[in-house]
Amino acid sequence: MTTAPVRYPASMMAEARELAEAGFYPVGIRRILQGRHGTVPSLVTIRAWVDPGYAERQNAKCRRRNARLSAERAKFRLRGDTPEFRAQFMRRLRDEGMPHESIARCCRVVFDDPSINWRVVKVALEATA
Repeated sequence: MTTAPVRYPASMMAEARELAEAGFYPVGIRRILQGRHGTVPSLVTIRAWVDPGYAERQNAKCRRRNARLSAERAKFRLRGDTPEFRAQFMRRLRDEGMPHESIARCCRVVFDDPSINWRVVKVALEATA
């Protein structure tokens, strides 16, 4: 279960930036904000507010993580995975000039079927010829 992000007032962010410009470190800024506002932003949040480079690195890290998770969830989907479709797919690859072994390798990936080898391709192509 994930929690909703905490929203802090813009005035708190502006105050944190002013304190950073005055020479305070994030730990000190946190103590001051806690005393004045009652809420306690994390040190990571404060650092992101006062250090644009850090905020950009964190955003890039988050984008990379989201892209990786999205790629892991994405699956290649075919319109149909019937024997006729497979045979038509193999014929198309043969017509493009691919050898049987290459067709088999491609079909193993596309159809996620490790049992496909060049003999299976050859038999399938001869049966439909």
